[in-house]
Amino acid sequence: VSGGVAVAVDRQVVPRSAHAATPIRPGAEVEVLRAVGGG
Repeated sequence: VSGGVAVAVDRQVVPRSAHAATPIRPGAEVEVLRAVGGG
């Protein structure tokens, strides 16, 4: 995942270094957020 992206599982932000090792249980709420510039 490139810069400007954040991942949260069940409303807890997952550090980039932990993405590969973070389990996602059935029914978990996963959010992927992308920063977008604008004005």
